[in-house]
Amino acid sequence: MRLLVVDDVAVNRTLLAMWLERMLPGCTIEMAAGGKEALALYKEKQFDGVLLDYRMPDMDGREVAIALRQIATGMGHTLAIIMLTADTGVDVRDIADKLVEKPLHIGDIMTALATVGLLRLVQGQLNTSQTAGVPEELRGLLPKVVETLQGQVHRACVALSAQDWNALRFEAHGMRGVAANFNLASVLVAAESLEAATEERDPGCIGQIVEWLTAAITRCAAECTCSQE
Repeated sequence: MRLLVVDDVAVNRTLLAMWLERMLPGCTIEMAAGGKEALALYKEKQFDGVLLDYRMPDMDGREVAIALRQIATGMGHTLAIIMLTADTGVDVRDIADKLVEKPLHIGDIMTALATVGLLRLVQGQLNTSQTAGVPEELRGLLPKVVETLQGQVHRACVALSAQDWNALRFEAHGMRGVAANFNLASVLVAAESLEAATEERDPGCIGQIVEWLTAAITRCAAECTCSQE
């Protein structure tokens, strides 16, 4: 998957690109400092998705999104646009696939990627190690932690099948707490994304996040097994 981050504020686009690179290893993440640069890069590289700031000095997000759509249509290319804004009351449904309000949180970004169908393009691609951040004194508890998470994600799958959003939110919140306590970064972000996604009740989006979460937990289990051998 190829993503383009467009923001005129250097620290904002760099931070978002760093988040994406961390959570989506193997994906290509590039940056543009404004609308004109974004259009030139898209013509050259045809990104799958663009994360686009709404307020920029050279071209605003609406102008850039309209131009990107025209280019993509002319090329016969499918493009997902996620608009990023701190402005309240902005309506970009006519030109963007998803709106994410600032201040940004990586969980909201991952949920947006799932909503527009991009998360499935990187299904199963995870950080090199899921358990590297676990404190040494807690590593002995990892097998039990993984067992707990596996039970929670199983119940989440059952809740999703039944479209029991309250039960799904409960399991997501529980996984979020376990992952936070043991510094399991990918599981934590996936659980946060799942909890946020239950508000929109989009089964397709939620299904992608559950698959991503399941893959992260499965990787944790594999790492636990290897460490015990």
